[in-house]
Amino acid sequence: RVDAGGASLLGAGGADDPFAPGGALLLLKGLLKLADISNVARPWATARAWTARVADEMHAQGDAEVRALGEAAPSAPMFDRARFRSLSHSSAGFVDFVAGALYEVLAPLSPQTAAMAAALARNRALSQEEIDAIA
Repeated sequence: RVDAGGASLLGAGGADDPFAPGGALLLLKGLLKLADISNVARPWATARAWTARVADEMHAQGDAEVRALGEAAPSAPMFDRARFRSLSHSSAGFVDFVAGALYEVLAPLSPQTAAMAAALARNRALSQEEIDAIA
């Protein structure tokens, strides 16, 4: 069910609709991406467990790159075990640079997406508390 806010996202806003042209398709793509990255908006313990799994996967990829290309090969910070700071830093960075904007845009779509955006904000705040405690 799409509420009034979601209806405007589907193109009811007319020519100035930020999602036009192809508003419905773009909205569906956004919702699919939201589902893909939804773990950061789940309850804290679940979000934290998924952050650990993703960090393990990225570090394994970085290790494989070092084995294949050598120590001197450039590596993205998220793949480099030596530059890893903490799960909270990883989670906060992902929210700040990837997930936050998407949740902000899609929050008006329905009460469910608004609740997920609120959970994302709570998790980001918890990550910041841990970051501050480390410092």
